[in-house]
Amino acid sequence: FGDPPLDTAALISDSFTGLFSSGHYHALELGRYSYSFSFTLPEELPGDYEDSANRSKIRYLVKGYLDIPLKIDIEQTVQLTIHETHDPAAAKPVSVSAEKTLFEAGTSVKMKADMDKNIFLPGETLDCRLMVDNQSGKEIQAVTVTLQKAETLSAQSASTVNIEEVHTRRYDQIRIATGDSADLNLQFELPGDVYPSIVSSELVKVEYRLCFALEIQWASGLDIPWAMDLDVEVPIVLIEETNKPAGVGS
Repeated sequence: FGDPPLDTAALISDSFTGLFSSGHYHALELGRYSYSFSFTLPEELPGDYEDSANRSKIRYLVKGYLDIPLKIDIEQTVQLTIHETHDPAAAKPVSVSAEKTLFEAGTSVKMKADMDKNIFLPGETLDCRLMVDNQSGKEIQAVTVTLQKAETLSAQSASTVNIEEVHTRRYDQIRIATGDSADLNLQFELPGDVYPSIVSSELVKVEYRLCFALEIQWASGLDIPWAMDLDVEVPIVLIEETNKPAGVGS
């Protein structure tokens, strides 16, 4: 709005002229003035992001300033919240399975997780069907569901990945004896204060997955109390509810 910016030579000449006369400049009389403007944001713009542990952030600012000849310019910035777009209608069913063969011949555990969709809002309760076939010779003593967040930070040719367990629920009432199968319907409430997924940025990616794990004594007749490493991981996308940004720092 107003006169175009001057190049260096014109600015020097204009400054010298301005020492003797101010009539050359565009002037605004006393009063209030309003200038309407609009921008079209790129479709693949990554959303706001901030992580104090990694000291990294994505932040957007709108800056307005007055270009005042021979004076210090006046400027003002306002923080702008950007929501990465994910279409809820693009949600699709997901199905993931895994099998673990134990030390004894012919013994194994099979697990399969089915979900009706893979896109959720923070705070939403999701349903999952978990099918387990226990032919391990040991009792399955519990099922654990964990929401994991994987953050990938990239700069030039280097990158680092940080995996965090955001929320865990242990279903310790579940028992599956050796030789038995189970068809389980599990509910898991997602936290309401987590960052949404970021998948379009080349600098920062925030991805989520649900990890379903079986707690079972190890094999070969040894009563070792810790759980075996059998789990399935289901990738999910967390989106923001319209006009309600989740996890964005104030």
